[in-house]
Amino acid sequence: KYQHHVKYQHLQQKSFICSHPTCSESFNIKKRPKEHVKLHSNQREYICEFCARAFRTSSNLIIHRRIHTREKPLQCEVCGFTCRQKASLNWHMRKHNAESTYQFPCEICGRRFEKRDNVTVHRSKSHPDYDTPTPELTLPLLPSDPLPHPLEHSRSSPSASKNHTAVE
Repeated sequence: KYQHHVKYQHLQQKSFICSHPTCSESFNIKKRPKEHVKLHSNQREYICEFCARAFRTSSNLIIHRRIHTREKPLQCEVCGFTCRQKASLNWHMRKHNAESTYQFPCEICGRRFEKRDNVTVHRSKSHPDYDTPTPELTLPLLPSDPLPHPLEHSRSSPSASKNHTAVE
């Protein structure tokens, strides 16, 4: 299978060209231009049996159908997140690859954000009953810094005596 992939995707010349006048896309397999040219038209011959929505390609219909079946066959190997299509998984994986850019933690729940302003917005929506954080707790964490305990700020602040409880 791998050798087939290498031969047809990397070695063989792409001598089959899309017949659409404004397209110069070329392919290495004879049937691909016939499938590809459908993308240039508004022809939608693949119909969802659940909602009658029409699609240009069978693969788009297969992915759409998962909305109705609630199937999420793709899973993140890092955290277990599941989704319906590869594009969503690729988008999700960017989160793991960019963890180091999420340097601003919420001192209440520990969730990390890329920008300090995002922490402020998060706090106002997710933790509206907590006092405003002290400036030193919103400084970016270095990758070597341990994540602070979610209630560390409220335990050490004068407002801790107000019987605040953690929001789960």
